[in-house]
Amino acid sequence: EVAARRYGHAIEIRINAEDPAGGKFLPSPGPITKLVAPDGFGVRFDSGYESGDEISQFYDNLVGKLIVWGRDRLQALRRLGRALDELRIEGIRTTAPLYRELLADPDFLAGNLDIEMLDRKLAAGRLHPTDGAPDVPTTAIAAAIAHYERIHRRAVAFPSGPADRDGGSRSRWRDEARREALR
Repeated sequence: EVAARRYGHAIEIRINAEDPAGGKFLPSPGPITKLVAPDGFGVRFDSGYESGDEISQFYDNLVGKLIVWGRDRLQALRRLGRALDELRIEGIRTTAPLYRELLADPDFLAGNLDIEMLDRKLAAGRLHPTDGAPDVPTTAIAAAIAHYERIHRRAVAFPSGPADRDGGSRSRWRDEARREALR
């Protein structure tokens, strides 16, 4: 019998239809108006929902499981951050903002964890999950728009490649950003 060699680091988080504000985790049933799952090497999003589906108040509120893998914990955490930035769920509140907050928490990043850590930090007001995507500086948005316009002008003459889920073509900017995040 040959034993499988284990290597790397994996992290799995549950994205629930709950509002984590104030540590109350109140249910957030309703229609999912938009769901865009993250993808890429070392990232998997397992879900039974898509845009237009409804989260019922009568059943489990699990929207999906986000699983990332990296050669070590640091790479797995970086991939988790990128995947959370790519994840878009609109129409309901989810636990995703809480995970974004945890990725900025020094104790979590250092691996100083215990079973009561989350409750303590929420009660002390040290975590402030907000509804919505992480803040992006205006200068970063302006730079991204300018870069997109330059790439788009070139992409008209040179198509960028495989079609994405929306039927369009993937931008070179998005592909390059993903390659950079995988390093």
